[in-house]
Amino acid sequence: MQEQVFICEEALIDERLGKLKFAGFRDDVEDYLDPETGTSWELTLYTSEVLQKNIRLLQAMPRPGTADLINIALSSDSEDTVSGASMELCFREQGNNEQYREELLAGLERCAANGELSDKDKRRIQLVIFDAGLFSSANIRPVVGKHYTEIYADAAFFKDIAERSKKLLELLE
Repeated sequence: MQEQVFICEEALIDERLGKLKFAGFRDDVEDYLDPETGTSWELTLYTSEVLQKNIRLLQAMPRPGTADLINIALSSDSEDTVSGASMELCFREQGNNEQYREELLAGLERCAANGELSDKDKRRIQLVIFDAGLFSSANIRPVVGKHYTEIYADAAFFKDIAERSKKLLELLE
């Protein structure tokens, strides 16, 4: 069985933290080290407005990539994990300019296109759209040094993502 490297379930985090040694603080992250394997771990705290609670995220280094996070958000059975992956994607975009919106939204649209949505599918779509920030049409890409046509293209991208997200949310009603 492959070791879990992205954990958002409270009981599993507490179990794993019991095996790790605290290594210090860095910005909003707690660093840990596995004394048996030498693997570094990061513990981050996010707040999900949809779930109305804090979500702790424990992930091994190197952190899962963007494609892995998208897969986790689209396939996990745990609401906390779906939420945690979605918020981590949003955080990485803001901090490292890691793009995820188009691929993540396309995955949600594929889910919705498969016919009748289960309550679980509806909840996943809602969690991902809000916790990944897909509903916002605000252009968060840097504008300094860009030609105005690039800025307009970026704004159009975010507007399109937001409009498509709102259409998906309308399907849930």
